[in-house]
Amino acid sequence: MDINKSELKSKIVWDGVVLQKGEKQEKVKLEGDKVEDTPVDSFSEGAIKGLGVLLTGPAYPFIAGALKGYEGYSKTEKTADKLGETDEWQKTKAGLKGALVGGTKGFAHGILDYMVVGGLSAVAIALTGPWGFLLTPVIGGFYNVVKDAIRS
Repeated sequence: MDINKSELKSKIVWDGVVLQKGEKQEKVKLEGDKVEDTPVDSFSEGAIKGLGVLLTGPAYPFIAGALKGYEGYSKTEKTADKLGETDEWQKTKAGLKGALVGGTKGFAHGILDYMVVGGLSAVAIALTGPWGFLLTPVIGGFYNVVKDAIRS
């Protein structure tokens, strides 16, 4: 056993994963939904969410969770690599912690997005008839702008 060799340690925290190797420590911040910089970017992201809700229905939170889980895994594993970790199993364990945090946050935001955008879209369809489904991206866009304004 080599005493000088430092092992990668990873710990789940509220907003991500903290990685430590020797004296080097780095925090991988993982978000379920990023606050966009401009209202136009926020509206565009919301319109895409609206289309996602429209096309996938109740599967939307699971898809959002899976995508954020993959993002969390990738970001955490790359950070472990950047810290100089060479053991693949240690990087994988850290990446899985990132996937857990990212996937959980993505799923939670996906449920919220699905409930609000889906609910408002159902009201739009009830009020305007079958063509109301075309309002779903617009509803998603405005919802995301309001959500980002509240969160920032």
